Amino acid sequence: DWHHISFVRYGNTATIYIDGVADGTSDLTGLTLIDGTGDLGIGRLGLYDNVYTTGYLDELRISNSARYTANFNPPKTAFTSDANTKLLLHFDGGEGSVTFTDSETTPKTVTPVGNAIQVIGHGATAVADVKTENTQFKFGTTAAYFDGTGDYISLPDSGDWAFGAGDFTIDFWVRMTATGYSSIFYDNPV
Repeated sequence: DWHHISFVRYGNTATIYIDGVADGTSDLTGLTLIDGTGDLGIGRLGLYDNVYTTGYLDELRISNSARYTANFNPPKTAFTSDANTKLLLHFDGGEGSVTFTDSETTPKTVTPVGNAIQVIGHGATAVADVKTENTQFKFGTTAAYFDGTGDYISLPDSGDWAFGAGDFTIDFWVRMTATGYSSIFYDNPV
């Protein structure tokens, strides 16, 4: 099943929402996020070479505002860019594409590593380690697929996600295909 995940900092509170319902909060009073100067990674846990995402991602957005401050109904359409959007990946590049386009107003360079590719849902042909099914995208026609064996997406460091003590939201749709420990994001503190 697909799940909408949202991590929100609003004031001094961090909340993770799963399918629009708060699943945990933390008090961040006096805490400032460290601005790592290394690449932002999607689908990998930091510098570890053995913790990768296994599954599909769709509609990934990073914002410099708290988009959700209480339980909410998950979005029913693809995200759109606005003044608070700092990264927006629709993952709609077509079957087997390794081009991930940032759709916000000042696009960033997005680099796939390993076999991270986009998977189309209708009558697709397997590429590399891809297993295709007709339900493996949430919106549009494709979703990013990570096979758990070295796949991730890398973006150069940007001040757009140096939030410090400010409000922010990271939200996306995910469909995991394996259980166990997995990571979606990291910011290399180099």
